[in-house]
Amino acid sequence: PDDPKKRTLRYYDSFRLGGERFELGDCCFLFNEGNENKPFVMRMLELYETAKGEQFFRGRWLHWKSDVQPKSILAAADRAGIQPPVSAAGSKRKPEVILGFNEARQPIGAIQDRCSAVRCASRADAKSAAVKKANVVFSRAWDERKQVMVTLEEFIGRRGEQAARDTQGCTIGGGFDVSGRVAAEERSKDASPDEKGNGKAAAAAKKTPDKEKEKTPQKKTPKEKTPKEKTPKEKTPK
Repeated sequence: PDDPKKRTLRYYDSFRLGGERFELGDCCFLFNEGNENKPFVMRMLELYETAKGEQFFRGRWLHWKSDVQPKSILAAADRAGIQPPVSAAGSKRKPEVILGFNEARQPIGAIQDRCSAVRCASRADAKSAAVKKANVVFSRAWDERKQVMVTLEEFIGRRGEQAARDTQGCTIGGGFDVSGRVAAEERSKDASPDEKGNGKAAAAAKKTPDKEKEKTPQKKTPKEKTPKEKTPKEKTPK
């Protein structure tokens, strides 16, 4: 059915943020105010702009392994042979994320940086150049509603129709530039520790006056005393 709200949205297949080009299907890190060292991860499925000029994307969550609760879900997956990503011999194990079934809408300004998330379910995958360059890897999916872990093949089978809708008939081509306030905020958030430190020092310097104000003593003008008139006392005759 025709959705009136959809008609007010303008769809795109890419955008630029802080000099980086993002496209449909790319993964990204999102700011996590609760834990700066553990950003959220999402895969972008849809990019659009509202009639008011607000820019959003619809994406699918990729969960950190520690976010899967309760832990019995991971234990059940291990028993069922739904294994974590494979690591190549002699190479450092990449952080694991788990593909989620749930999707959500996020503002473009929530994006912190690009993320390279690559499938790694076999020894051949682990030896690939893509995995070696990846930020995170995945080999299984989590059905958040049913609270079960499934293989990627089962995930694709169950979400095939939805995946087709994600990539067909939703774009008009071209892209948009996220500039001005949002881009400036992102550059500020992405600043190096030294830059952030200098920023704090500069802010502190602004609060500290360069010179102490000299207090000029005020001259007090003496008040003129008005002499009080004495009223003579009347003597009462004895």
